[in-house]
Amino acid sequence: MPVLVRRVTKGALWAAAKDPSKWAGDNFPYELLSELSEKTGPGISFWEVSSRRDPMLKRVAAALVLRTGGEARQVQSVDFRCMPASYPGTLGIAVSATDGRTSDQSINGLHREITGISGPQAVALAKRLCMSPSVAFGTSEVARFIVEGLRGGRLSETSITKDMLSSLKGYGAVKVIMPPKK
Repeated sequence: MPVLVRRVTKGALWAAAKDPSKWAGDNFPYELLSELSEKTGPGISFWEVSSRRDPMLKRVAAALVLRTGGEARQVQSVDFRCMPASYPGTLGIAVSATDGRTSDQSINGLHREITGISGPQAVALAKRLCMSPSVAFGTSEVARFIVEGLRGGRLSETSITKDMLSSLKGYGAVKVIMPPKK
């Protein structure tokens, strides 16, 4: 069954929000809504994969860490929140296929976006993402995914900063070889 996944940065916050009392009555953990807003653009970004175990999710994780450009000075862990791809439709929310903006061209077609939702719809999405299983990759795993993407030609080496290269080296993911002096 296809799933929509969204990278979140406050994994501990999402885990704590699973407590049913936080969702009782009209209550909800409002701080989760900040994880649904985008820094740029009006929509909520998701990636559609065939399942939580889809190998493409590893490629999405690597590409997202590198896509952050100057912000990604080191390898980061990645935490995805998941929900069935059909769920937004049950709330009357349209999901649009939009082109992702990563250097891994083969995953960019998996990008989805939700725009123009109401407050109650946003809360319902947050609750579903909170209560559904998550997928987390540690920094060592993400370092390996990045190197695999670089070796396979799926990720652009131009997106690797000096700091990121140093971070990858720190995880033993790369060996830096300097060209001989002429």
